[in-house]
Amino acid sequence: MDKRSAGAILLAAGNSRRMGGQDKLLLPLAGRPLITYALRALEQAEEVEQVVVVLAEHNAEAILPLLRPFKKVTHTCMGGPRRQDSVRNGLYTLPAFDWIVVHDGARPFVTPALIRRGLEAARRFGAAAAA
Repeated sequence: MDKRSAGAILLAAGNSRRMGGQDKLLLPLAGRPLITYALRALEQAEEVEQVVVVLAEHNAEAILPLLRPFKKVTHTCMGGPRRQDSVRNGLYTLPAFDWIVVHDGARPFVTPALIRRGLEAARRFGAAAAA
């Protein structure tokens, strides 16, 4: 496997507590569901080979149809009670990669360039986080 390639985990299993139970991933932003912005960035990021989307029981039925246009989305799985449990479930679902990108599906402003820079920093320092 190319050491420059990566798998990605897109977290979409939150409870939207601060949104009063309304799932922000499905809210429209400029006419598209919020989650599709992160999906598009991961799809366009050359370094990302495969994406697993971690879902919740309450949103899986609504989100699954949104995933169809994205060829890199090869897997889905259910989330856990905490964020770290959802990341673990995503890790267990993806095949082995040297690098893993973890992104929150409710953060629409990620870009392929930001993903690339994050992976470059991770390769240099062992890990990286965008802030």
